[in-house]
Amino acid sequence: MKVAYASYNNIPRQNSVANYTGVESVNTTTIATNSSTVFPIVNLHVSAKNLKDVDIVTVSDPMCVLFIWQNNKWEEFARTEVVWNNLNPEWVTFFAVMYVFEIRQPLLFRVYDVDGDNANLSKQKIIGEKQFDLAQIVAANGTTELKLTAPKSNENCGTLFVTPEQVENCASIVNFKITGSKLKKMKVLSSNQPFYVIAKASEGGKFLPIYQSEVSKKMTWKRASVPYQVLCNVDPERPLRITVFDYRSHSAAVPIGFFDTSFSRLSESINSKISLLDNKNKNVGDIIINEVSLQQRFSFYDYIHGGVQLNLITAIDFTASNRDPRDSRSLHYLSPNGVNQYQSCIRAVGEILCPYDSDQLFPVLGFGAKIAGQVQHCFPLTFNPQAPCVQGLPGIMGAYQNALMQVQLSGPTLFAPIIRYSSQLAVQSFHESRTYTILLIITDGIINDMQDTIDAIVDAGRIPLSIIIVGVGNADFSAMDILDADDDPLVSRSGVKECRDLVQFVPFNKFANTHYSILASEVLEEIPRQLVEWAEMNGVRPA
Repeated sequence: MKVAYASYNNIPRQNSVANYTGVESVNTTTIATNSSTVFPIVNLHVSAKNLKDVDIVTVSDPMCVLFIWQNNKWEEFARTEVVWNNLNPEWVTFFAVMYVFEIRQPLLFRVYDVDGDNANLSKQKIIGEKQFDLAQIVAANGTTELKLTAPKSNENCGTLFVTPEQVENCASIVNFKITGSKLKKMKVLSSNQPFYVIAKASEGGKFLPIYQSEVSKKMTWKRASVPYQVLCNVDPERPLRITVFDYRSHSAAVPIGFFDTSFSRLSESINSKISLLDNKNKNVGDIIINEVSLQQRFSFYDYIHGGVQLNLITAIDFTASNRDPRDSRSLHYLSPNGVNQYQSCIRAVGEILCPYDSDQLFPVLGFGAKIAGQVQHCFPLTFNPQAPCVQGLPGIMGAYQNALMQVQLSGPTLFAPIIRYSSQLAVQSFHESRTYTILLIITDGIINDMQDTIDAIVDAGRIPLSIIIVGVGNADFSAMDILDADDDPLVSRSGVKECRDLVQFVPFNKFANTHYSILASEVLEEIPRQLVEWAEMNGVRPA
């Protein structure tokens, strides 16, 4: 299946399989024990009504072509069939598009009037076109109507209808447990150290490893879970090969035996023994299938398309360490020739998140500034506590620039008041409109209320909230890695451990010389997982 944005799979992800050449020889350091990130595939079904007739002799013969933005230009991705003599076509061919939340995915739909069997698009007449982001289609919770216009004018040329449909079971999980019995002894002086690898057949027939167990001398391996899509591409009959190896500490693992199967056959083999065979087709032991089950899980796409909205709260550091905004060395300096780091962060994150909010009202906050001589650690940039929201991404940018002219930079840097206020807004927003909130904190330095901030984050664990911290400038941000808590969960001063990871920290300078979309990708990478974890923890289902 051809999939748009497949090239984005090259973005490094945790737990990916690397440098693996086949199941015949395994180095246990090269296969991840956990599953790779799974991006949902969205089928886009298209139809049109009231197309402009551009055929001089007869009625137009429309074909819809999808273009994607790659290499700084529109490149054709796929096209539908031609529907002859019809201004209200319902195309059978659909577009299978990979949905990557943290990357902006602009699409161009262009409808052509096809003349005969000529496949060259440059020889066809364009009826109309429309550029649109995939995020807007996914967030629409139904069919999106796109008004087609002529390429060089705003003339109405008809309406294109785009209906998204996620490929089934993208988020489902296969749980399984197997044990071994009577394995052939592979060492003279010591016992086996067996582990197993599951590989799936590719389209070309090569077996690709997708899961590796731990080593278990007793052959009672732990219960494991693999995404259904990773295991067999949602095809229960796709061939699978399970190979048992004997681990060696100073050399490559030695294969003991294997058996070929499929998800369907495994499901029918629960509590059964399956013979392991070596390369000479001799029995070298047995595998017992203790459990195989398919667990339905909802994906990030399911929640977004099911009515959950995303709201962005932006919190900006106005402490004195940023320097006077009138100083060209200031991180807040508004250059007439470009944007500062704060503006770059706002634009990078806002362009991705704003389409997921229907009312386009976004709170914008500041901290660490003096207002009327009083230091404020959480204040709206509208300067109206009863109306902290602005309209759209331009409103966020405008509120920031306006605030710079009205506040005095001060300090200290405190996060806890911002996080607690945002937590209150997040609870209110979810009850009112099923909205998950993302707090973007942009800061230039070390925070002065670390334990209070940890307490606020731990308390927010069951709240529909994610926190993104972007560090700008050249300060020491090592303490921010503590808040990110990828390795060690946060613990409040009362001894409560955080129930989920909801913080992502990214230093801006790491991406200073790249396109701002790369920053957005890094900043937002964990949001889908965090939202799904929160929803599962609280029993929230898509509408």
